[in-house]
Amino acid sequence: MKTAEQWLNEARAFINAQEFDSALACLNESIAVTPNADAYHDSGVIHYMAGRLPAAVESLQTALALDPADARAAANLARILYENGQRQPAIEYSCRAMKAAPDNSVYRHDFTRIISNLSLSIFYPAIKDALLTCLQADDITHELITFPWLSTLKHDPALRPLTDLLKVTDYKNFSKKLSRTADVSAFGDPYFLAGLRRLVIPDQDTELFLTHLRRFLLDKTAAGEPLPFSDKTMDIACALALHCFYNDYIFATDPAEESALPLLHTRAAAGDPLSLALIACYEPLFLRYKNVTYSPLPENLAQLIHIMIANPATEQDIRDTIPVMTPIDDNISRAVRTQYEEFPYPRWSTIDSSVRYDGLRTLPAGARILNAGCGTGMQSVQCQMTFPQAELTAVDLSLASLAYAKRQATQMGLPAIKFAQADILQLESCGETFDVIISSGVLHHIADPEKGWHILRNILKPGGMMLLGLYSEIGRQSVVAAHEVIARKKIPNDRNGIKYFRKNIVKLIGRRDAHHLLQSKDFYTMPECRDLLFHVQEQRFTLERIAQALKTMDMEFTGFEISPVLRQQYNKAYPQDPHGLSLDNWAAFERAHPDTFSGMYNFWCRRL
Repeated sequence: MKTAEQWLNEARAFINAQEFDSALACLNESIAVTPNADAYHDSGVIHYMAGRLPAAVESLQTALALDPADARAAANLARILYENGQRQPAIEYSCRAMKAAPDNSVYRHDFTRIISNLSLSIFYPAIKDALLTCLQADDITHELITFPWLSTLKHDPALRPLTDLLKVTDYKNFSKKLSRTADVSAFGDPYFLAGLRRLVIPDQDTELFLTHLRRFLLDKTAAGEPLPFSDKTMDIACALALHCFYNDYIFATDPAEESALPLLHTRAAAGDPLSLALIACYEPLFLRYKNVTYSPLPENLAQLIHIMIANPATEQDIRDTIPVMTPIDDNISRAVRTQYEEFPYPRWSTIDSSVRYDGLRTLPAGARILNAGCGTGMQSVQCQMTFPQAELTAVDLSLASLAYAKRQATQMGLPAIKFAQADILQLESCGETFDVIISSGVLHHIADPEKGWHILRNILKPGGMMLLGLYSEIGRQSVVAAHEVIARKKIPNDRNGIKYFRKNIVKLIGRRDAHHLLQSKDFYTMPECRDLLFHVQEQRFTLERIAQALKTMDMEFTGFEISPVLRQQYNKAYPQDPHGLSLDNWAAFERAHPDTFSGMYNFWCRRL
């Protein structure tokens, strides 16, 4: 008589041979001898592959009941439930997987994807732990966990001394209340500090709180008064400095703060680390402090100096090495280039190394990919990680953006990406063709977007795939309202103009449109706010316009890149279109749900 383990080994041999019915029979025999988590787990996976969802869930839950620390079963349950629209239990199982195997990067990526952009209404300790684990990892696109991080922060009882100050709107009261707070340990909480270092926080209350906290640190330090944070003061100052650097110093500054900064410059030049960290909360360090030396150098300040001084110095050297692929003659292209030379974005530091595209699962070795309008390189790096055997070329108008992109790619071990300065409108003259072209958030900044699209189509090989990201006319109505006011009132697109608009947004465009814009992450960094509201050139599309362009260019729509949650909603509304390929249906869906594509239409199409 065979043991349970022998049946299990026989089942796995059948699995390797892709003989799943035979494998399932052996797994059932293994369970009959001795119920065991491994057999139930493998049964669950086979049931899921065969489309037997209830049986898959039951088997995996039984595996977890037998072995509560079975990270594989928890992770697979999370994936299955999420892909089938059951997000809340998926989050719970994903947390269990991460707790059982905190060093497993796949489980971190799964959790990030499942909880992405979700605001929580109550506090879950397990979610806080999982979020902190993700924030401390360098292989995550941290932007995706911003809303769960923020809502967890606001509901965490341990952080109440900090979050109570979110309700204080004027600085004088903020300073008094903070000075009288008996327990300030929340300000040094690793969860709070990790969020400051990693995230742009799209929340007015939090922005005002951080603006007040920055001034409190400055005032006390300039006056020579003790700060209440004890040994956490440098941690707080350095985390806040990184936060301000990544939002490109969008916070409002009071004249009293500007008056205090010269004193801190004097102290920083004399070797005071805290003064340097606080200066970094107000302005970049590179120009004035590129030769700074401190001994001893605190670890948190060393990180700050690396990011704010060493990296920009590297980018400055890289600029001169970037080849020019095409001339930039078009007036609109030149204006767009100027904007992104001044404000390259986004400033990103980490990235999800496990991104998969719904519309492009595999590519043959040596396939040629073009990232047209690569910006600071986030999508280029992700694409190269996803398809490491591909040959990737990334072009952009802005040398500042390209230098940032090339530095990041090199530091992440991807020196093979070919970065070059080029104008999409001139790419046909290069005589190159590509198997895949990715151009997200680019064509709508060309005077004639269809012309740019047609040029990309012409350098795409027949049968090749193209991923485009285009602004939605319906999804950007609040942005359009802002554009009209900015143009009418002639608000300049410089730092002062952007800060003026942000400060007076409700008065300028009304509460409804303001509320919509205040939910956007782009509103909370200087480069992205300029791109959102003050761009020198923007057009928007409807799905009808996209359908017409596809027809004119002899291209086939092959699907949107969307979340499983949105896919479930669409499939419920249009069960007769399970693959979501009807643009007519999507147009009706968007009219019923105007925020569906408030970011962009991100979709794949194929050259016929």
